[in-house]
Amino acid sequence: MKPRAALAAALAMSCTGCGYGLHESARTLAPGHFGGGGAVTVVANAAGDVGKTHVRNVGLDLGMMRVGVARHVDVGFGVAYLAGGRADLKVSLLREDFPLALAVRVGVGGAATPIALAFAYAGVLASVDATSWLQPYLGCTFADHWIFGLDQGSAPSGTAVAGRAGYGDGVLQNVLGFRFFLEEGNRPVSLSLEYGLWFPLQDDPGDGFSFVVNHLASLGVCIGCPQRSAAPKR
Repeated sequence: MKPRAALAAALAMSCTGCGYGLHESARTLAPGHFGGGGAVTVVANAAGDVGKTHVRNVGLDLGMMRVGVARHVDVGFGVAYLAGGRADLKVSLLREDFPLALAVRVGVGGAATPIALAFAYAGVLASVDATSWLQPYLGCTFADHWIFGLDQGSAPSGTAVAGRAGYGDGVLQNVLGFRFFLEEGNRPVSLSLEYGLWFPLQDDPGDGFSFVVNHLASLGVCIGCPQRSAAPKR
């Protein structure tokens, strides 16, 4: 296994509480409302094994919480990579009584272990309230990571080592999910199933780390996740 691929595999295998899953639709919470939950995620990739994909991690997404701060706007908080955190802002672009919802979101985060890193992300979400109990959703997010504290000491003596370029390691995170509402009301209870496919788009050659293609399967539970609202009063 190449050193950089080995680091990618190590990160995946040690990522309990990393926040791999999306588990959110394009809908935002009403001001003052909050929702949260958790998920179990399985991550598989072929790091170090050409043509062979293996399960690298079965981990927990912990501390997933969102709070409505304004009409069409909410913020989210969560755990990232064991000893870190993440936060994002989501803005819904359509009226809350439409079956279709579209949103944009931006976020930042960082962690100290298993490796020190900072990251920023931006993406789009789409979802539709197909029935009173079924809410399919799609997410497409570009996440850029800046890795610190790793070296390339395993390079043979006399081999030129690439310098850090500074633009980070970027990943396109695509997610297809389905939320099933088990209970309606002001604090609806729901389960979500999703599949994620992550593609590396850029790689800083000097940070000692490389992402690989990742396949993710995740099961989540949420209390208070938003549904389609009635038409707003005027």
